[in-house]
Amino acid sequence: MYFSLTAKCKQTIIDYYKVVNAPGPETMQIKNKQGCSDNDAVPYVQNIKLPEIKLPKYSGAYENWLEFRDTFDSLINLNQSLSEIQKYHYLRAALEGSAAQVVRSLEFSANNYSVAWDTLLNRYNNENVLVHNHVKAIFDIPALNRESFSELRKMLDTLSKHLRSLQTLNQPIEHWDTLLIYILTNKLDKTTARDWEETKVHVPGNNRNNKMPTLNDFKLFIKK
Repeated sequence: MYFSLTAKCKQTIIDYYKVVNAPGPETMQIKNKQGCSDNDAVPYVQNIKLPEIKLPKYSGAYENWLEFRDTFDSLINLNQSLSEIQKYHYLRAALEGSAAQVVRSLEFSANNYSVAWDTLLNRYNNENVLVHNHVKAIFDIPALNRESFSELRKMLDTLSKHLRSLQTLNQPIEHWDTLLIYILTNKLDKTTARDWEETKVHVPGNNRNNKMPTLNDFKLFIKK
C-alpha cells in the first residue's frame, strides 16, 4: 500500500509539472508562426523604404531664396547624421546658374562647407533686397486676357507664395488688402473684373458701413 501510494504521488507531481510547463494556446500559436521557441526567436525587423526627399534647386532668384534656405536648413544643415563633406556635396548638387557660380571657386573639402554656406547667406540673405523682389513679383503677376479659372487660381497661388515670404520678413501684409486688391483687379480680364465690381457691392457690411472689401473677400470671389 505504501509503495502504491508513493507511486501515485510521484505520478501526480509529474503530471502537475507537465501541465504547468505545457505551452498555452497563445504560446503554441507564436511558436507555430515563428517556427522556434521564445528563446530561439530572432527579432524581425521589416525594412521599410521611405520616400526619397528631393532637395530643391536654387538658381539665384531672390524670390526663391527663403524657400530654399529654410528647406536646406531643415533637411541638410541641421541633420547631425551627415558629415560636412556630405553636406557640401548636397549643397553643390542643389545649386545651379548664378548661385552655383558664387561657390564654384571654393575647393571641394569639408572645411569649405561652412564657407560656402556663409557666402550664399552674404549674397542672398539680404532682407531689403528680398522684400523688394517679393513686392516686385506681386506687381509683375501677368494680366489675364480672357476668362480662365486655372489662371485665376495660379494668380492667387503666386500672390500667396510671395505674401508668405513677406510675412516671414516681418512685413505688415495684414494692412495691405486695399493695395493688393487694386493691383490684382487691374490684372483681371474684362468679364471677371465686371463680375467683381458687381460682387463687391454685395459683400456683407460694405454698403451699410462703407466698408472696403478685404483680400479674403477677393479670394473667395476668385475661388467660386
